[in-house]
Amino acid sequence: MPQIFNIVRCFQCSIYQVDIDKKSTNKWTCKLCGSKQSLKQIFFQGDSKECREKVQLLNQLDGSAQEAEKFRKMNVSCNQQNLCQNSDNFVSERQITDKPKASKWAKYLTNDSDDEN
Repeated sequence: MPQIFNIVRCFQCSIYQVDIDKKSTNKWTCKLCGSKQSLKQIFFQGDSKECREKVQLLNQLDGSAQEAEKFRKMNVSCNQQNLCQNSDNFVSERQITDKPKASKWAKYLTNDSDDEN
């Protein structure tokens, strides 16, 4: 008779794990964070190979979803910062263009009409 394994998820670190099905108790310990918890939900039940493959897939999907959410938040904050920076640049450029520009060399130059006389 083959041994039965369960796929469970830790409430603290949110990682899917494989745990041996125990008939005596419904408690299990997370292998990553060490938190002891009761068995609330079994995501899959089967032999060890099937469970390992499904745990890898579930953790990979969960990790890629977290990365996508992190990337989306980063883009939103960057877009907000760029809008603020662009509006600041627009105001400063407008202020610069409103000032009359005089050449620094104008006081050193002589008029050509004065030289000809």
